[in-house]
Amino acid sequence: MEKTLEKNLEKLSHFITVALPVPLNQTFTYTSPRPLSKGQIVKVPFGPRTLWGIVWQTDVSFYKGAKPVIRIHPSLLLDQSFLRFLEKMAQYTLTPLGALIKMVLPEPEILEWPWGHYILKSDKNVSSEPLPFPSWVECLGKRKAFTAFKKENLTHINSPIEVPPPLEKKSLILEDFQKRAFEQFLPQAITLLQGMTGSGKTEISLEFCKTIWQHNKQVLILLPEIALCQQWLARFETYFQGHVCVWHSGLSQAQRTLMFSRILHGQESLIIGARSALALPFLRLGLIIVDEEHDPSYKQNDPPLYHARDMAVLRASYAEIPCLLLSATPSLETLWNVQEKRYQHIEIQQRYQGAQLPDIHLIDLKKEPLIKGQWVTNPLRKVLEDTLEKGQQSLLFVNRRGYGSLLLCWKCNFRGSCPNCSVWLTVHHTPCEKLICHYCGFSAPLPKTCPDCGQDKPLMIMGAGVEKIQQEVTSFLPQARLEIFSTDTLENEDTLKASLNRVKNHEVDILIGTQLLAKGHHFPLLSCIGIIEADFALSQLDIRAAERLYQVLWQVTGRAGRELIKGQAFLQTALASHPLFQSLKNHQISAFIQEEMQQRKLHHFPPYGRLASIILSGRPQEAVHAFALQLQRHLPSLPQGVEVLGPAPAPLNPLRRRFRWRFLITSPRYYPIQEWISKWIETIKKPSNIQCSIDIDPYFFF
Repeated sequence: MEKTLEKNLEKLSHFITVALPVPLNQTFTYTSPRPLSKGQIVKVPFGPRTLWGIVWQTDVSFYKGAKPVIRIHPSLLLDQSFLRFLEKMAQYTLTPLGALIKMVLPEPEILEWPWGHYILKSDKNVSSEPLPFPSWVECLGKRKAFTAFKKENLTHINSPIEVPPPLEKKSLILEDFQKRAFEQFLPQAITLLQGMTGSGKTEISLEFCKTIWQHNKQVLILLPEIALCQQWLARFETYFQGHVCVWHSGLSQAQRTLMFSRILHGQESLIIGARSALALPFLRLGLIIVDEEHDPSYKQNDPPLYHARDMAVLRASYAEIPCLLLSATPSLETLWNVQEKRYQHIEIQQRYQGAQLPDIHLIDLKKEPLIKGQWVTNPLRKVLEDTLEKGQQSLLFVNRRGYGSLLLCWKCNFRGSCPNCSVWLTVHHTPCEKLICHYCGFSAPLPKTCPDCGQDKPLMIMGAGVEKIQQEVTSFLPQARLEIFSTDTLENEDTLKASLNRVKNHEVDILIGTQLLAKGHHFPLLSCIGIIEADFALSQLDIRAAERLYQVLWQVTGRAGRELIKGQAFLQTALASHPLFQSLKNHQISAFIQEEMQQRKLHHFPPYGRLASIILSGRPQEAVHAFALQLQRHLPSLPQGVEVLGPAPAPLNPLRRRFRWRFLITSPRYYPIQEWISKWIETIKKPSNIQCSIDIDPYFFF
């Protein structure tokens, strides 16, 4: 009788597996009253709660304990190439599939939204003037508005509203060298567009976008920083009226609800976003652009650990669409792929509208020593004064937020440290006097006396951040109008936009900023660049330290002289004879790149070898250390060329109150290191109080 019942149930039900947004590398079996397709979105019971998930398999054998799906989403269906990409991404990064599903699926509130479009049946008089589109966007993304519309006799329509194609506001005129670069593009290729700062790479990529749009396809533009989104949005809105949207983690739920629907239904043609935009499901994706492809911000530091540039290339490959990588200072990994003929390479060696690269001068701190308490040398002070007199703008680059890097008691050697992380607290004076940890966010009031010894004399503040440099510049140029650019002063898109407008309207004489100013910005009157500590990164224990420093310095100096005004850059350094600075001074970057490549090849470092790291974290410290030693004892035999270093305490230990130990694994370039690591980790059961993060191709070693 029971077997007969099971057979009847099997005939009446359709068994499927569903990938759910939980940190597990498995799918779960459910029943559906009708056949479903892979990629459909369903709501299912999961323990005491309900979750939305993605139908992963449809040809599934009978499973006795399978529960029925609760709801089938009426319109969402994910592209098959996108699902294959997610599967490969999970395999490559050793990330549980469920963690990636959590990236893809929006908040439950968005999926619960009654998808469709609504029209008014009322015969009441209405204004003949159309409501501006942004007002509709703001209104329709709110549940209160939806409820109000229902009360006013709104009728539901399942078919999508047809939106007219974007209108081109003005034509884009490329210079001859830009046209030649554009004509070299190959369809369905991974292409590196390398051009010096100010060469018009954005304009060329915009022309590429127009070509894709004419074929009724969508374009995804990835940016390393949210701060750059508004600038790209303004640039593209100039040529495409509407149909350009921004997607990043800073959007409100109302905005995400509306944008997610419009992107999935193909009603947005150009989508500009940060890392998270890579996980969006598109209807007709035709091109992926990765701006500033070399930027380390594309690397995700928290699980899931992945590099957005590499995953963009992977997604483009599965979708069989082109991927365009933009950079003035390409990463060595990308240049290696060019050498191996994996990527097409288009190089632009002149600036837009005949502008010239800035002259780069080295201020040797051994010959021009700083006076105590001073961070801006006398030669740089003189240049800033001259630039101000000419009515032009200057930029001072400081690679440190806040006022100072350390609070120190001269008597007992007290140092302001974070109770949650093994780092010193940064001194901030603006907007209020505080000590702040830039890793966990801990803050405390700035003490007037030493908390340890009670010494009533002022505590010493070591190092210099943007606030300190602003104070110093004000002391010798009190008439100058200064503006600080850092994540502390630019809290949101509106404040950033207001600051950029003040610069463009020449309401600012000197910009003082962190790496926010190194990327993508165009200031016509900016002619002078000053780098306060040009050698700040060379002492870091990082295989990419020199590469990153050259990229940052070249990008920052490239902000000057982008139009008719000749630019100059002044680098303060105690290592003026270093090959990196000599290459920058003589504009011979290729020589530095070749030398760096040779060193990487000699030591089998990326891109000529592979790296992977395993980070164990938890509490108490003894338990984490014990598990690390236990994992070491279960280390399998090492394949040829594979080496395991550690376990060793991580440089930041603890971090956010979690103690951390790590292994570093090196291997030959083409060895399947993921498979070997997976087998090793599976040999031992991990305690529940310890987290194990695997980072394939790590970029940070803290």
